Amino acid sequence: MKRTVPILIVIPILTSAFYTRHSPDPRTNTHETITEVGTLQALSSYIWKNKLKQIGSEISAVEVFYEKDATSKIEMGKSINAIIQAIADTQVEKKDTAYVHCHADQILLGPLGATTGKCSHGGPYDDSRKMVAKCGINKETFSEHLSPHHLLHYQAYISAVAATKEFLIMEDTGILSLLGSKTFDELFHIKTRKDLSLAFVIDYSGSMGADIAAVKERIIQHVTATIGSDNEPADYVLSLFNDPVTMNRAFVFRDGYEMIKKIDSIIVGGGDDCPEFAADGILRAIKLSRNFSTLFVFTDADAKDKDKQQEAANAARAKTIPITTFSTGTCSRRRRSVHNTHVNRRETSSFFQRLAKATGGIVYRTTKEKLNGVLNDVIEKTFPVAEVVLDSFEWSLTSNDNTMFVVDSTVTVLKVAVCCSGEDSGVELFYPNGTKETFASRLSQKLVTKRKEVIISLQRPPPGRYKLQRKLPNEWSVNVTAQSPVKLETEILEYTESGALPVLKGSPLAGKNYTFYVNIYNLGENGTCNDLILTDMLGNELFKIHIIQTTTRMAVRCAAIFSTPNEFFQLKLNGTDKNGFEFSRKNSLVFKPTNVKLRIIPPDTAVLGKEVLVYYEVENTGTINETYEVAISDDHSASVLPMRRQHTILAGDRSNGSFTMKPTLTFSILKYAITVYLGSSSEITQRILKTVLVTDIERPVCTVVTVNGSCNNSSLNTAQCHKYQWFAKAEITFKGTELENFTSSVGSATELVYDDISGLRHGPVNISIKGSCCTPSVVLAAVDTEGYIAQCRVEFSGGQIVTPMEFNDLDNSPVATDKSDGSYTVIVIAIVVGVIIVVVLSIIGFIAYRKFKQASYNVNYNVNQNIKEGIDKNQRPNIVEYHPVKLEEVSDEKENL
Repeated sequence: MKRTVPILIVIPILTSAFYTRHSPDPRTNTHETITEVGTLQALSSYIWKNKLKQIGSEISAVEVFYEKDATSKIEMGKSINAIIQAIADTQVEKKDTAYVHCHADQILLGPLGATTGKCSHGGPYDDSRKMVAKCGINKETFSEHLSPHHLLHYQAYISAVAATKEFLIMEDTGILSLLGSKTFDELFHIKTRKDLSLAFVIDYSGSMGADIAAVKERIIQHVTATIGSDNEPADYVLSLFNDPVTMNRAFVFRDGYEMIKKIDSIIVGGGDDCPEFAADGILRAIKLSRNFSTLFVFTDADAKDKDKQQEAANAARAKTIPITTFSTGTCSRRRRSVHNTHVNRRETSSFFQRLAKATGGIVYRTTKEKLNGVLNDVIEKTFPVAEVVLDSFEWSLTSNDNTMFVVDSTVTVLKVAVCCSGEDSGVELFYPNGTKETFASRLSQKLVTKRKEVIISLQRPPPGRYKLQRKLPNEWSVNVTAQSPVKLETEILEYTESGALPVLKGSPLAGKNYTFYVNIYNLGENGTCNDLILTDMLGNELFKIHIIQTTTRMAVRCAAIFSTPNEFFQLKLNGTDKNGFEFSRKNSLVFKPTNVKLRIIPPDTAVLGKEVLVYYEVENTGTINETYEVAISDDHSASVLPMRRQHTILAGDRSNGSFTMKPTLTFSILKYAITVYLGSSSEITQRILKTVLVTDIERPVCTVVTVNGSCNNSSLNTAQCHKYQWFAKAEITFKGTELENFTSSVGSATELVYDDISGLRHGPVNISIKGSCCTPSVVLAAVDTEGYIAQCRVEFSGGQIVTPMEFNDLDNSPVATDKSDGSYTVIVIAIVVGVIIVVVLSIIGFIAYRKFKQASYNVNYNVNQNIKEGIDKNQRPNIVEYHPVKLEEVSDEKENL
């Protein structure tokens, strides 16, 4: 791809461009609005053309397409927000890399020391605005104070929106043409729900005894969340497999409550033998499932009938059913754990890996202890049900036996889970009008699971304040959830000097101020957010925060700035829905403040088979000295030993290090994590997840090899700089790609010499570059055919710049008295030549040879005397003609020539 995202306007050092998220002027459009509007226009055009097969307005297709699927619309909005977050990250992490923002146009170097040329950026935050080529091109705000061309702000905004749209869907060069429709749809979640099945394939052999409870609990919670909602599947499929194959059973249920009863009744059976007839169980589930269904497999064993892998893959592909497996073990691992001996047996879990790869599914390897957490995350992402948390708390013995919670008018299904009472009569529910629910209707259900959890489910509950009453003196955990299109997403944003507000990576620091964005989807124009409440892990209120409400194209935004407490906390938001009823939403995320700040400098790409370094910095922001262990992990065993390093850091101090990764497997994305542990314990104090693109292509790298010449003070003015020449050599290394061109930041002011690069797919390529001190620094760029850029900077003046100076400005400048300086000879020669010219002109008026000779004698005598007197007075005689001088002839110690 030969260009970067066009919505990223150039940001030279110490200047500003389109604000990333927030502007001091409400009339100003930011990167966020540019990205949001441009992407929505692109998606709408794509949907009209490819999904709805008609023509419509630039935005309305999104509303039409997602009219009956609020959940998918939210996921699409989250995808757009992820791009906005990435832009903010780029503004911070790549703020000094110009080509990332404007494709190798080195604006930083444009106006420095030039009498003509590019405009500066302009505005009070641009340090170059007072130099040559003043004023500036800045039109990124609607404020005259901030942007010299503020009146062009709207036109710039419209152009940026159009460029964003083209970047995504432009024919031949857009992201759509590069990724293809299938990946494009997945990326932006351009799909709506269909009548499909939700299928579970469960190993219920004896060894699954420790796993089955977590599996049953999560499935029951998931199914009860969908019953009666717009997200409810057409039917539920349950397939149970074991050994022998005659114990395999499969069922299909239209009624979710019947599915729950069957799930709750599962009892493990059979011995601890291994493997099991998994393929048969999968085939039975596929047969009962509808097209495009979701299928989950749960097992701790290998497949005994692995010879049916191709049959199962063909059946799943025929119905477009991805097969996702949760594996907590294999036969070889199980035998080692049971007999405590090593069994030299070939790993056969690749059966599930091959099946996942063939059908578009995934294999999740986890432990019995972590299974429940993995299920919560994966099932929600794979088959999201838009379940929201209204409230959650610990109902202690000292609490009131009556507790209240709010249900708003957008709730279609209400679910109250009380764990673990053990008694049906222990919990009673009362409607806003005071009526007690008796569960006599099909629309209201009360279940008690095998682990003594009470689940109350109401369909189409009236809005208002509900009361939950406790009849028995028990300590319970209460979780009130609902099906509702009104869903929230929380971002923690860090402050930066540029105002980019990037999303916080890892955990927040205790006692530090952050901006919290709570985006509420589908709240409607009349909805409001009133209070943001921090609660502890028991659900107790810590404090309330004042919030500011704004709107975006996709959501209502509730923003607040506060200092994070030194304890784990959750966020709860209160407000009113579009119909004026109270609403409450609690974020399921648990925020874990820490005293460790972790910063990672990730590589841009990783080359297959080559080592790449990941740099990190750990800061102790606490008040006591601590010892930390920093570890790296990844999903493809690319980390190179040592994978754990120890740092003892004083309070307020920091330490840094690096890890090495060497990807050896063919894959496109490598996911890795840097984790900070307290001492040598297992307590995690900070963790940041990253991804890196793995490729077998070595992108161009520029290295300066030799530099000849320098630009001292005497050369750094426009009257002299052209006399001083410099020369440098650079080397460009690359492999597996082709170079498109070489450029310098000062264009024709330098001379580049290099060999023909046509068709060349590996380096190195040597480049010679020549220039003068009128360009005391230069950035050399090598661009490959896919738009990747390598840069190296050659500096000849130590960062000093060329200043404007007229020729006659040199008349009164002092001249050096050291005659060893070659410039002294130049001055003498220039004066003599000048005087001879005067003499030649004067003899035209003389006829007599004697008078001419005498006049010449007198002039020469006077010239020599004047030179002597001028040097004695440390003054420079007038110079009317200039001669170039080689750089090596001038002493570096002399100035003010």
